[in-house]
Amino acid sequence: MTLVRGACGSAWRKAGGSAGRGALPLLLVAALAAALLGCSGGATAGDEERARAMMRMVGIEYGRFLASHNGQPPKDEAELRQFIDAQISQTPNYGVKNAEELLTSPRDGQPLKIIVGKKVAPPDPSGSPWAAYEQTGVGGSRLAVNARGQVQELSSEQIESVVAK
Repeated sequence: MTLVRGACGSAWRKAGGSAGRGALPLLLVAALAAALLGCSGGATAGDEERARAMMRMVGIEYGRFLASHNGQPPKDEAELRQFIDAQISQTPNYGVKNAEELLTSPRDGQPLKIIVGKKVAPPDPSGSPWAAYEQTGVGGSRLAVNARGQVQELSSEQIESVVAK
């Protein structure tokens, strides 16, 4: 008799032996479900990639806004939303329907905090201003993006001291 570990850290079970005829289809269904749903209820690698891609788009659109407004940031979030909605209608490959969807974090489900009324330069040599960051994030870290679309994962303390000041 051989013992094997089940998918996603489930209990040990016997391998081989005299499993019934229905065991193989059930195992295949269980394996497929585990693959599709993931082993935990947390975010998957695909969710993380989508979040970073959306943040990147937000940063790029923010940079476009700056370029078309003589380097001035939006005076409020509504102004940036209008700008993004106009861009999305011209660029259907974004995969989002409107600014509302783009400006909501897929990781924490909350609207992004947009830098408005002022430019906040990051401490890195690029000198590109911050565009937006997650309000809550996941696991003590939040994604932030600059106007060039560069996404960084920062602690809440870093957000407060560098981006949100």
